[in-house]
Amino acid sequence: MNEHVCPHCGASMKMYWHHLTPLLVETLVLFYKAVCDKAENCVHMPKDISELTKTQYNNFQKLRLHGLVAKVKVGGVRKRGHWLITRRGAQFLKGELALPRDVQTFRNRVVGHKGRMVRIGDVLGSEPYVQSIDDFEFDIYEFEPTLKQYKTNTKEFSDD
Repeated sequence: MNEHVCPHCGASMKMYWHHLTPLLVETLVLFYKAVCDKAENCVHMPKDISELTKTQYNNFQKLRLHGLVAKVKVGGVRKRGHWLITRRGAQFLKGELALPRDVQTFRNRVVGHKGRMVRIGDVLGSEPYVQSIDDFEFDIYEFEPTLKQYKTNTKEFSDD
């Protein structure tokens, strides 16, 4: 039996760490240039940015885990493929905001932070770095269901 899956539903129990790397920050700078060129904080990926490398394009969405970009919503509905720079992203680009170097995710949601606080100069001043598969860190989420969860989620354990 795989110890990295939920014994009840089979979902992954891994929590991943994502580092704020020079590659991600360079991608944010290119995205900011596209926003300026378009004169609108609504950029389609990849139609409006032609100079992204495949690696930059594939890792772009990780910027949202740090709160630097977000998907565009119109009337509460996501506009497919369109992204914007958040206020936090703009402050980071200006050097006004320091962020934790690492964020931890569990099932696509941020659940933790670690590492020192970094500003844009701290990240871009380092050597370009791309995480390889061996560099990914993860922890296992410890799930301990309560009796109440069993009663509400399964008929097998309910009092009915």
